[in-house]
Amino acid sequence: TLSMVAHDVTGLARGENAFGFAYAALAHTALGAATHVQLHPSALSFEQGCTLPSTWSTVHVALMRMQPLVACFVLLQATAGGVGLVSAEYSHWIALRVMSSAGRPFKQQHLLSRGIQRLLNSRDGGSFAYGIAQQLRYMRLRFVLNSLSNDFVSTAWASTAEGACFTEVGKRGVWNSARQIVAVSHSLY
Repeated sequence: TLSMVAHDVTGLARGENAFGFAYAALAHTALGAATHVQLHPSALSFEQGCTLPSTWSTVHVALMRMQPLVACFVLLQATAGGVGLVSAEYSHWIALRVMSSAGRPFKQQHLLSRGIQRLLNSRDGGSFAYGIAQQLRYMRLRFVLNSLSNDFVSTAWASTAEGACFTEVGKRGVWNSARQIVAVSHSLY
């Protein structure tokens, strides 16, 4: 809820619910540019309004880094989560071929119900590696949005094309730059 609005801001008034980007957004008082704050639509819950700017921005920046080509293969790890669902929707919008991973059967069912057909198991590294090899066949991934660790990272790296974009949004098992360079140099030979 906005309690104070600068005099030259149009479209927002004191006491209205708004969402967007601001400095110290969780503090008692936050400061944000008027261009980065919008009136909160009544169709969104407060939780949705809080996640919308950061989730969509994360996906937009990640996918635009790859300079997408229509119909190229992309791997979206943990697709049943917030960033995963948004990235699947965004990828569909720009006509990419999405491969997604989810672990539990109910999450896989949810993805199938949303029209995501190329599913990989994110609970078992061997099953994941076999599934990605079967689905790609002779093709390679152009983009990976990764949030998994261990065998899933090495398998995804091994499945990428030369010049592919590997974006890490995970918190554990993240490969450092030196390990990525070694992985890239090994995949070229």
